[in-house]
Amino acid sequence: MARLNYLGILNRQGLLSKNQVLEAQELSKKTGIKLQEALKQLGYATAEQIAQAIAAEHGRRYVPELFKRFRQFNPGLFRKFLRFQ
Repeated sequence: MARLNYLGILNRQGLLSKNQVLEAQELSKKTGIKLQEALKQLGYATAEQIAQAIAAEHGRRYVPELFKRFRQFNPGLFRKFLRFQ
C-alpha cells in the first residue's frame, strides 16, 4: 500500500474532497501562495488539521504543545522540522 501524503490523509479523514484539492491548487497557482495556505483561505482545513496530517504523513506523532508555540504557523517549516526528528 502506498503511503499517503497529507492531502490524501485529509481526504481519507473526510475533511477534503478531490475537487477541493483541485480548487486549492488552482488558487495556489494563480496567487503564488502555498497549497496549505490556499486550503486555509478557502476554509477547507485549519492549520492544525494540516499539521496533524503532515505529522502523520511522516509517521510522526503530532504534539499540540509544539504547534501552539508557533505564532504564525508555517506548514512548510513544520514539514522541514519533522524531517530532522
